Amino acid sequence: MLVDISINHESGGGAKVSVCSRRGTNANSWRMYASIEEAKKVLLAFGVRDDLTESLNGPMNLLFDLNSREPIDFLAIDVPEDVLAKHGFKVVG
Repeated sequence: MLVDISINHESGGGAKVSVCSRRGTNANSWRMYASIEEAKKVLLAFGVRDDLTESLNGPMNLLFDLNSREPIDFLAIDVPEDVLAKHGFKVVG
């Protein structure tokens, strides 16, 4: 399933990962993680390149320092529906 994925910093050091279907319905699903590292593992499982997840530390820290919850987006990633489901995302499109 072709999806857009975003991650943003939450208070307390956690992270929110959102997945939005690119199909006509634009269905959206999100999950909270206790740490950015935990969220990065999910991004890797979804096929986001390792170098991109490793480079998240700088921008995520900057957003945290600015007290901003702006998301960092990864657009048009093809993630199998069973992989989404395995990680608790129910995106119907």
